[in-house]
Amino acid sequence: MDKFMAMLEETRYDGPLSHEIFNDVFRMGHSDQTARDGLRSYHLLRSMQADSGIPAPQPIESVAFLEIAVEPNDLAPLRELLSALGMACLGRHHTLNAERWAAGDVNLVLNTESSFTGRVPGRDATAVTAIGLRVGNAYEAFKRADKLGYEIVEPEEVGASHRMSALRNVDGSLSYIIDDSQLSRTWDREFPVERQPVPQGSLVDIDHISVALSYHDYLSLMLQYRAIFQLEVTPSFDVTDPRGLIQSQVLQNGNGRFRLALNASASPDTASNRFVRQYGGSGVHHIALSTTSMRDTSTALHQAKSPVLPIPSNYYRDLAARFDLPAQTHAWMQEHHILFDQDSHGDFHQLYTQPNHKAFFIELVQREGYQGLGAPNAFVRVTAQQRLEADLLASDINGDTDNTRRDTGERPA
Repeated sequence: MDKFMAMLEETRYDGPLSHEIFNDVFRMGHSDQTARDGLRSYHLLRSMQADSGIPAPQPIESVAFLEIAVEPNDLAPLRELLSALGMACLGRHHTLNAERWAAGDVNLVLNTESSFTGRVPGRDATAVTAIGLRVGNAYEAFKRADKLGYEIVEPEEVGASHRMSALRNVDGSLSYIIDDSQLSRTWDREFPVERQPVPQGSLVDIDHISVALSYHDYLSLMLQYRAIFQLEVTPSFDVTDPRGLIQSQVLQNGNGRFRLALNASASPDTASNRFVRQYGGSGVHHIALSTTSMRDTSTALHQAKSPVLPIPSNYYRDLAARFDLPAQTHAWMQEHHILFDQDSHGDFHQLYTQPNHKAFFIELVQREGYQGLGAPNAFVRVTAQQRLEADLLASDINGDTDNTRRDTGERPA
């Protein structure tokens, strides 16, 4: 479209523009949301003209932080998990019940304020409610967002003291747009440091964020990120779920330090739609943290007795047939429930923690040149989670108060 708009501008045409998309998803969605997105896409077309006065899209450099609203009962287990991963609590907020946990370039803010956990209407679960996006020039990014018609939330509107502005996402969460100067001031001002330095172990970065959405929200959030930021869009692909297909598409920056996976399904009982129902709407399904040593990370989780997602033994029999892996490596992966994939660029290892009672969980990944997100393993992961969910339900019915599977034994295929 940018080439078309450039050619149109060369003709000196300055008349009206009209665009129409024949899409049943739009027809089934909320008319007001469709109208707003239609107007935003019109402004996006205008921004492709040289004299639009709209700043160019800013590339997202990385995820600066994630803010997680934590239910009180989930705080202790989450702290234990983060400690096992090598993260440390670097400081506590000077006025709120919030903590900053960090390792490498991973920054997580755990917020247990009752007013914060209820920030998104209808949500009472531990979940990511804000994302910090690091850009080169935050002012230019906000100016573009405003010109395109996106809602900008000022800190006083949410009772915040951090002085950071944000975008309101379609799921009700916030995306803070910040540059380096803002970020360093925020940490120093809001979270007085209790220990130094930031731990530098095997955990190094936030690899990707996975969002589960309704189909209408999927299209809306896709437009928001593509309109405001300079991102690469990967081809859409289907993930096979035992109860239907999930459409997935990844938005990423040029250096791979920002990846956002959008997932939606027309089948009501797929993992993504069950999450949307349980969560009370679209939202972050899970976050993936990058490690330089899956062996160290998996060993640390095992030693801390942090429950991981059990992977059935037949997966590893299939893995042996697909890849020529050393016997010791294969045995190690099976013992620690690690998934594996490979492409022309390199290897990929994945490990999942067990979801909490509202389905939020953490993925650990080690990529050695690998470009994807492990799509061939998605079916195995979803199936394993459904089996675990059935086990937990059976435990609740039988009155078993231990609602996690801490064993690492094999499960039947």
